[in-house]
Order: sequence, then structure tokens, then C-alpha cells
Amino acid sequence: MGYDDMNDMNFFSSYNSKRVKKDIEKPVIFIKGLAVLVLIGIIAYGAFNYFSIRKLGKEIIALNTELEAVRKEPRLEGIIAMEKEAALLKEDLSGLYALDKYIDSRDTINELLLEAIRVNTPPELFLDAMLMNQQSIKIEGKSKDKESIAQFEHNLREAEGLEKVFVSQVTDENGYYSFYMDIDLKGEMPGGAETGKQ
Repeated sequence: MGYDDMNDMNFFSSYNSKRVKKDIEKPVIFIKGLAVLVLIGIIAYGAFNYFSIRKLGKEIIALNTELEAVRKEPRLEGIIAMEKEAALLKEDLSGLYALDKYIDSRDTINELLLEAIRVNTPPELFLDAMLMNQQSIKIEGKSKDKESIAQFEHNLREAEGLEKVFVSQVTDENGYYSFYMDIDLKGEMPGGAETGKQ
């Protein structure tokens, strides 16, 4: 018998196969342990969320109950009614301010225009009547001489805010000259007001 025909006997082969099995089992055990930990984490996270949502739900119910109690308070209804009334009053007040501004903007016969007429009146001339509207002024007056009427007409033509100044009639009455003057107003008056011309 030769040395080659002999079967090798390995007395340690049984120990070698156990070692291979143990090397394979370690990663499997690790993976299984990790899977169990992940599963426990998911369950714990779900439970935490469940209890958090439940707690928030109880708080919402408590707040809704408190809100309903406040809404049923009789003083609250009075306060809400007063707030609505205050809002309406503010709206009315803003409407009045807008109306006041509109009236001011439409007021062409303002103090500056009347002052311009007063300043330009010669000393020998007296005004009897003045009729005013948005577009014109009609003046009726008396003078001791015709030159004062001509000077008054000239002065008013030079005044700001007056467009056409025209003496329509002059008559002699008992030593005084009565006159009628027509004045057309410009589009914008001193002080920024505009006339009603279209």
C-alpha cells in the first residue's frame, strides 16, 4: 500500500466545520438583532405620536369649550356691537372728510378772491351788490367819476384768478355814476381751488 492510497485522517475536521458555522451565524444574529431594535423603535415612535396627538386633541377640546363659554358671555355681544358701531362711525366720518375736501375744492369764491376785489377798489368807488357763482361774478356799484370805474376795471384785469373783466353798463344818477361789471373766473383760483368750468 502506498502512501498515496491512504486516506488522510483529520481529527480536527469536526472542529473546523463548527468554526465555519459560527462565523456564518454571527452576522445573521447581528442582522436579526438590528431588525428587532428597528421594530421596537418604530413601535415606540408610533406610540409616542399616538399619545402626543391624543394630548393635543384633549387640549383642542378644552380650548373650544373655553371659547364657547367666552362667546356666550353677554358683555362680549355688547362689545362686538360697539365695535361695529365704531366702524360705521369711522366710515361716516371719512365720508364727511371727503365731502368737506370736495366742497373746498369746488369753492372758487374764496377769501383770496374777495380780498383781491377789496384791495383793487379805488377810494372813490363803492360796491352796492355782488352776485357770485362758480363761473362768474357780477358787481353793481357807484363811483364819483368814470376814471375810478376804469381804474377798478384795469386793476381787476391784473388780479390773479380773474379771466375777463367787462363793464357792461355805466349810467349817471344824481352826480354818481352807477355801473355794472361782469367778471369771468379762471380755471384755477388763488389758493388752489378750481372753478366749475367744464
